[in-house]
Amino acid sequence: MNLESHYKKLYNESISKISSDSYEIDELIDSKKDNRFGITLLIRPSIEIKEKIQNFIKEIKKIEPNQYYYPNSDIHITVMSIISC
Repeated sequence: MNLESHYKKLYNESISKISSDSYEIDELIDSKKDNRFGITLLIRPSIEIKEKIQNFIKEIKKIEPNQYYYPNSDIHITVMSIISC
């Protein structure tokens, strides 16, 4: 799969839907009745890697202090979304 063309296609389809008002809003997104689950394969880096990431983030925060940054507990790499929801 050519990822660049894949993401470009997703982008163009999304822009088209947004521009033409033909998108759908997920009615269950904030519902307590939403019992959908997904399955995702994640990699959780070692604490040493997380510390290196946090050192880099410290530098970025000097430039963009109001941006949200992941805490160590949430740092992960999404390998594959198996069942998306």
